[in-house]
Amino acid sequence: MPVQADPAWSVAGNAAYTERAPALYELHANGPHDAAGQCLIGNPEAQKDKAVSTHLSLCFASGPNRGSVGVFYSRFKNDLTEYNTGRLVNDDDEVVASAPAMR
Repeated sequence: MPVQADPAWSVAGNAAYTERAPALYELHANGPHDAAGQCLIGNPEAQKDKAVSTHLSLCFASGPNRGSVGVFYSRFKNDLTEYNTGRLVNDDDEVVASAPAMR
């Protein structure tokens, strides 16, 4: 929604809200993922991934001269992501090494 401040300057802004339900593997995975070389463990209690985003920009246009500057902000809640637990297991699901969790 651009707003013309004067013939050369304008301001534009946007706001958005999005949601994403967890995928089945994010809820119920419990075992090796051979292609990725990982062991995935789902979370059946996972909630919707939600985000609110805003964008604001200041634009200049005068003859052949054009430019803009903008800022963008997103706030996530219940972000669904994979992270390294630091556990290494063998094919029998026995822990063979444990390192500090990295997130």
